[in-house]
Amino acid sequence: MQLKKSIDIQMFLNDVLKCHGGIYYSTTEGDHLNLKSQLSQFVFLLVFIKKNDLISGEISISDPNDLMVLDKYIELM
Repeated sequence: MQLKKSIDIQMFLNDVLKCHGGIYYSTTEGDHLNLKSQLSQFVFLLVFIKKNDLISGEISISDPNDLMVLDKYIELM
């Protein structure tokens, strides 16, 4: 799954914290960020600011029920 092109990153990260399972972002370079971690959120924001590369990365959701929380940010492939 990928993030939609124009989302409110802060709202997305707030909603990630509402999820019960793990939410992960995989960069195009192969890095995997646990988006529930504040350090990973910081790196995630840097990727967005510096490279604007969020559209190329992949989002993984460990609990399928969390898709209902994040569906407004995610494009299903």
